[in-house]
Amino acid sequence: MLAALLLAKQAGRQAGRQAHNTIDESNGVPISSYGKSKKSAEDLLSTLSENGVEVTVLRPTALFGENHLGSIYELVKAINKGRFVIFGNGENRTNFYYIRDFIDVLVAVKNDARSYGQVLIASDKPYQLHELVSCILKALQSKRSIPHIPIYLGYTVAAGCDMASRLSGKTMPLSRRRFRAMTRDIAYSNQKLSQVLNISPNYGVLEGISNTIAWYRNKGLI
Repeated sequence: MLAALLLAKQAGRQAGRQAHNTIDESNGVPISSYGKSKKSAEDLLSTLSENGVEVTVLRPTALFGENHLGSIYELVKAINKGRFVIFGNGENRTNFYYIRDFIDVLVAVKNDARSYGQVLIASDKPYQLHELVSCILKALQSKRSIPHIPIYLGYTVAAGCDMASRLSGKTMPLSRRRFRAMTRDIAYSNQKLSQVLNISPNYGVLEGISNTIAWYRNKGLI
């Protein structure tokens, strides 16, 4: 038992010390079959672009907004119900993109020769997780306090949930895969997009969250 706990502490510390990676168009690497399939499609489109077809490849980060129920909606629901915790200090960066800002990018790309043959990351500035959570709490008009759990303890619980899931065949509320997703620190750079098209978000993530939560309320979703 002691050896297992020490191993969990070591793994947790490694998760908490993740490199502050910044991803741009030159250093992104697909990490899933889905990502690899998208990269293959990009390569095919790039070939068409070399043959004179007007092609622009956009790589948006996680999109959210009205009329869309995705990861931000799940996060808002968990916070609203008091079922969300932060592992560590919450300074790991997250990358979301408000759908209205992405629509502006789509409009800007249309018929703009500067974008042809380009691969562009479409993203807003990254926010630390605790900043994002604070914005959601403000939009919810909630004074709820979000508990912080030490990294090593979170990893221990996640490993235990994985074991319980294998033994019972049931899905647990936490897993090591989900734990890594909640603690990883990666920022996506939109510098090339800004330089090529001279465009920046009109709304931004924080205003987008406020608008989106208002829409959730109006639709009775929270």
